[in-house]
Amino acid sequence: MSTERTKDPNRVLIFDTSLRDGEQAPGFSLGVEHKLMMAHALKDLGVDIIEAGFAASSPGDEEAIQTIAREVHGPTFASLCRALESDIDAATRALAPAKNRRCHVFLATSPIHREFKLKKSRSQVVEITAKAIAHAKKSFDDIEFSAEDAIRTEPDFLAEVCIAAAEAGATTLNLPDTVGYTTPKEIFKIFADVKAALKDHPDIILSAHNHNDLGLAVANTLAALEAGARQIELTINGIGERAGNAALEEVVMALRTRPDVYGLHTGIDTTKLAHTSRLLSRATGTVVVRNKAVVGKNAFAHESGIHQHGMLSNARTYEIMNPEDVGIEKSNLVLGKHSGRHAIAKQAAALGYELDELALGELFTAFKRRADEIGEIDEFELMSLLTRSNADKDDARLFKITSETTRDSVSITLDLFRDNGDPLQVTASGLNAFEAGFRALVDAYQIEARVNDCEIIQSGFTFDGGAFAEISLQIKGEVYRGRGRGPDPVWAGLRAICDGFEKYVFLHDRKMKAQNSDSGKIHETAR
Repeated sequence: MSTERTKDPNRVLIFDTSLRDGEQAPGFSLGVEHKLMMAHALKDLGVDIIEAGFAASSPGDEEAIQTIAREVHGPTFASLCRALESDIDAATRALAPAKNRRCHVFLATSPIHREFKLKKSRSQVVEITAKAIAHAKKSFDDIEFSAEDAIRTEPDFLAEVCIAAAEAGATTLNLPDTVGYTTPKEIFKIFADVKAALKDHPDIILSAHNHNDLGLAVANTLAALEAGARQIELTINGIGERAGNAALEEVVMALRTRPDVYGLHTGIDTTKLAHTSRLLSRATGTVVVRNKAVVGKNAFAHESGIHQHGMLSNARTYEIMNPEDVGIEKSNLVLGKHSGRHAIAKQAAALGYELDELALGELFTAFKRRADEIGEIDEFELMSLLTRSNADKDDARLFKITSETTRDSVSITLDLFRDNGDPLQVTASGLNAFEAGFRALVDAYQIEARVNDCEIIQSGFTFDGGAFAEISLQIKGEVYRGRGRGPDPVWAGLRAICDGFEKYVFLHDRKMKAQNSDSGKIHETAR
């Protein structure tokens, strides 16, 4: 649909500024290659307008916008411009390859910006606005004007500037909350008043661009829509200046989940939201927090026993969206220290173990102890508890560490205990205790492995002290994560390596059994 004026009054245009407002924020900088990758992803997502950058900010940004405009087809592409002819000319060059292109001109309008930044009067701001839009009209049919810091602008002057911009040729008027200051009730009135002031310009589209300094960006965006805005400016994962912008995935899913309240729709393919979020996370090197709405790791995860029981009965008890709707395969019933017997028994049954009350009680005891130690219990860990005959006793893989330090190296001896209780002692040397211990474990398990990453947290502020470690091991081209807790970082780290090795052994044994079973079926068929 792009930005063609629609006859559907309930259709909301999605203007994504991840590659401009988001990318210019500290920690989110993107090179041309990553910008192009994200532009393709945003096009596939169904974004109507992609603000690809700020052409006048640097030759590199102009080049990036031009590359995107040339290689990505479908959406409208925009470049931000100050109300300067030179900025508009840079945008004209950068967007030349685009079939659908927009010039996005901004100028501050609030008293504080007029006095301390622009040093201009009201009449001068109106004059500069009209002149810039008139210049943009020489090259663009689609022109957006943003009244920077609109929320803190006097209502009568904001209306005056918007009318002047519309009469000069702007087709979209953006009323941004540049500093994340407004509230839903306030922004509703601002948009309603400006819409009323533009009664002689019924084709003008009002746009909302909200920052999240008070955590209200999404709520304010939805309030602006209720007041008549039909374009919203968003970013993936809510990235952007300071506390960020309104998150695209959150606003879009609010509209989709509550049609009874808003009665509005977008052109976004919501099944691609999780993928696009992960793509941006990798491109910027920033982690999406676990409790991030819609796309966070915990958005469709449940550990509480009460919640898990409800989910097993009917997912609607605790989920208002289907995970598949945002591109997540399924809900995740996380087994951890808050899980109840019902969820543990259900997961054990899924692994092929029907447990009587005595067996379930023993498993539950071992499960709680292990969950207290490492947190989340995944399928491998649960299977390990299910298949060990002494699962109700102390952890069979606990070990003793003896180390000896010289000038050049550390020698470490591990006294390990196999699942059947047999002892095993291994010794190795390294530059430090962790390296020596890792080599000793490689020797004990007879498995070649490499540590991809390792995170060890010294938990000195907890009641029990000690350390927690999470380690990623690469074994034969596959990645296995291990967790461990212990009295010190080395102990915890080596315990996590053991955990990773155990998961590999479990999975390898299961594959071998499956292959032998399939081989037997083949021979049986042949006979």
